Amino acid sequence: MNTNCRQGKVEVIDHSLLSESSRNVYPQLSNDQKVEKDSQAQSHSILSNYFTEEITDDPFGSVYDSSANESPESTDNPGISNCAQLELKQDVTSLNRLRQRDAWLPSESTQKALLSPSPKNKLVEIKPILMGNDYEIGGSGSNYAFDPFYYLLAQYASDEPNVNAIRRAPSIELRSESGDDLKKLINNGWYTCALNLTYRILSAAGFKNEETEAILSPYTAQIWLSRLALLVRTQNYELAEHEFATFNNMEAPNFYFEYSPQRYPGRAGSIIPFSLRLLHAELPSHLNRTNEALDRLYYLLAIIGRIQSNLEKGFREDGSISEPDLVYRQASLNLWTARKIRVLSSCLSIFLHKLDYQSALNIVRQLTHLCSDDQVVLRGFCSLLGRVHLQFGDLQTAKALFDRSLSNAEFPLDDKLQLRILQNFHNALLSIGKGEYEEAKKLFETVLQLDPTNVANQLKLWKI
Repeated sequence: MNTNCRQGKVEVIDHSLLSESSRNVYPQLSNDQKVEKDSQAQSHSILSNYFTEEITDDPFGSVYDSSANESPESTDNPGISNCAQLELKQDVTSLNRLRQRDAWLPSESTQKALLSPSPKNKLVEIKPILMGNDYEIGGSGSNYAFDPFYYLLAQYASDEPNVNAIRRAPSIELRSESGDDLKKLINNGWYTCALNLTYRILSAAGFKNEETEAILSPYTAQIWLSRLALLVRTQNYELAEHEFATFNNMEAPNFYFEYSPQRYPGRAGSIIPFSLRLLHAELPSHLNRTNEALDRLYYLLAIIGRIQSNLEKGFREDGSISEPDLVYRQASLNLWTARKIRVLSSCLSIFLHKLDYQSALNIVRQLTHLCSDDQVVLRGFCSLLGRVHLQFGDLQTAKALFDRSLSNAEFPLDDKLQLRILQNFHNALLSIGKGEYEEAKKLFETVLQLDPTNVANQLKLWKI
């Protein structure tokens, strides 16, 4: 279960309530470099909820891994981009891993269309369409226009050469259409440039308008995932919603491998990665439609529950009678438990944002049960529960939970500093609950001295 909790990424987004102190991982860097590194680390952490290199978790890893099984191939159809032809022959082991990763339960109408031998009963194919325009990169001031990190550094550095030395801009002539370049742009925080690159890749694949022919393949689905995740990361929520709408709730026969058995021999399940479905479910919460987001998230939980039930009964994920071996079933159950943790974590973030602490506590209890074998995660949940009880004004329970979160904690010698930070941080929160603001301020100042890079702690101190 330990692996499940870590793969599931038990993270929440309500930083004002849940922020934890962290170690200074860049002790040898200059101040300007620290600003850039801290910003990149925080951004990478957020995006990593959707971008992963685990082949058993999400296919977006093939964009980041040039040795992945799926890579663009040439095509004889000039109307289709090279990246539309992806599939190489897979051995049985690879096909099983892909089946676990791609499994999904289609809607009843989609299932009927997939099973129907008659073309008359096939539903209309759905093709997602780009809604935003590509922005030209280049010209004077392009660094400021396309890189918020550069703009931030420019406010504190005296001259532009120093900023350029710290923040190396991508080549103005960058006009490639490769996943490797997309990876480099994302890793270096050039999100708008990365968005432009996704636009070019998807346009070349035929997704620019309805008239051009395009095929949603595993590769193009991954590029769509990167684009939509970047739109959310850059707070272009309306554009993300418009482009998501062209997926028609991601329910169409051509979104499943079974629709094209000749193109994808031996493959089964959803071409759309699970992370894209999760991103679609979370999006309304960014537009102040939290109830709609919760409806979508609980729909995902219902599908996950049915898949887990099928596996526990000895069937495959889709309920087919062919019985998988024990190793296959356990690996798949681990994967879907990790995905359940990810969805529950998203629900937890929304409940905390809504100040619905009772529902948040119920979610934490479910997560605690799923991660019962991971002591590190359980201690984190105790800290979280303590902060939730502080919102109730229950200081006694909060203190007990804070103490429990650090009890029997096996901190290595080089992590004793982290233990002191957490102790002072918890005591500061308790002081706020008691109305002892001066004491809380002193404790937060101590935390800042121990960990000056933690922005959340500085925000707490500022609020006091």
